[in-house]
Amino acid sequence: MPSPADCDTLQAIFAGVQAAMDDADREWGAGRLELLVDDAWRAKLYAQKRKWSEAIQAAWNAEMVTRDQLAAVEEHAGGMKRAFAKLGELATEAGHRPIAPWAWDVQLSDGRMVAFVQTDAEAGKVAQDSRYVAVWTPREIASLIEAIPEVLQSIKQAWKGATVLPPAACGPFDVRRGDPIPFPDAPDAERAA
Repeated sequence: MPSPADCDTLQAIFAGVQAAMDDADREWGAGRLELLVDDAWRAKLYAQKRKWSEAIQAAWNAEMVTRDQLAAVEEHAGGMKRAFAKLGELATEAGHRPIAPWAWDVQLSDGRMVAFVQTDAEAGKVAQDSRYVAVWTPREIASLIEAIPEVLQSIKQAWKGATVLPPAACGPFDVRRGDPIPFPDAPDAERAA
């Protein structure tokens, strides 16, 4: 393990690279910037990421960081920062814009706010907003629906347009005691059916 001073240096350099990556994700969307440039530039980014990863790992795994190892870490850290800046320039020149997600706000019963967005890239941007305790995408909601027992999923299939409410919204009832299931919004004819 490197000395405490070397660890501090490596951690500081690593934090700078991570900040550049986080800034790109906040501006362009999580993982989106590299997809806005052509394959050749994306390949250059991947090569730079590999060099950066190899350099930082070699330094972290050394008993004592050599001058050459530190120089390699600094060189490839600079390469990472320049790479994200260059990809931002190229994306802008190609007519792409930083991400500006549409978020749908929903307040939970306890007052906390969640947001729904369309993509993972948008989720990364909206998640920076401290108003939200969680940000959800359609893909994540689909995973939740699939995790719901089949019998509960059948409610939405059997009664098209049915609204699922929390138990407290329906009042105190217990079907195990023989209480009828309340349908507060259904006309009397539908209740009898």
